[in-house]
Amino acid sequence: MRPEFSWTKSSTFFYGFLAGLIVLSRLDTALLVALLFLLDVLPKKIDSPGGRARSLVFWGGLIPVGLYFVVNEAVFHALMPVSGAAKQLRLHHTPSAAALSSFLGYFRHSIAPLTGPAVLATLCGLVLLIKGSTKSIGAYRGFFAALLLFAPVQLATLSVLSDWPLWFWYLYPWLISGTVGVIVIFAGNQARLSIPRMGSVSVALSGALLLAECVVLFVRTNPAANTLYLSGVDIREFAKQHPGTYAMGDRSGTVNYVAGLRLIQLEGLMMDKAYLAHIRAQADLRDVLKE
Repeated sequence: MRPEFSWTKSSTFFYGFLAGLIVLSRLDTALLVALLFLLDVLPKKIDSPGGRARSLVFWGGLIPVGLYFVVNEAVFHALMPVSGAAKQLRLHHTPSAAALSSFLGYFRHSIAPLTGPAVLATLCGLVLLIKGSTKSIGAYRGFFAALLLFAPVQLATLSVLSDWPLWFWYLYPWLISGTVGVIVIFAGNQARLSIPRMGSVSVALSGALLLAECVVLFVRTNPAANTLYLSGVDIREFAKQHPGTYAMGDRSGTVNYVAGLRLIQLEGLMMDKAYLAHIRAQADLRDVLKE
């Protein structure tokens, strides 16, 4: 018999605590935590009468996340970074064509060559779970389902909350779900898949994924065609003839490094809840700058 993981109060609390650390690394992983709770924690029974305390125990592990939001509200009077709130200033919340089209653009973009295979593996994994062709996964079905659903749920959420195009770092959930998809496909061909074997497959796939990404970036990266690098070179030459104090907002780090200046970082400097209120009200720019 294959040993199954025994769910206890302490293990469920630790599960929630690890989930909380993930949320603190990236706020959008709160969607993953919600999926894990709905699909993996709730169906489990821990060592309490009828499993009544399972949700409280799991959310108890998320105390650091609660403290994070409390500190944000007390110090900055906002639950999330102002830059994130600014990206969600929309007049409506229908799915954004800009977000979805930018995502499709990464299928052929050199900066994200693994997007297509990762999406395909994710979809295949979801189909296998729905068909019930992965009985060897057993009690871990909800866990794998949450990991596979995280990427499409994140994409849908971003397209509803914001009409900004997606930057390539928003694609990270697809690398996770793609790896899990391959594991699910592998599990579908196994009569029995032990946890150590799942771990070995996961580590091997993750290592191969990292190696492939590094090789592709090394081969395809051309600094001479990078707009930030070229901007830094131009500003460096300009600054030689025009000495002074320079300031820049987004992406000033690369330009500063290339230009060799002491740039003042302006990104987010004037942004607060009052500033967002001006944007939401579409106030006159001259009045906003005067204030």
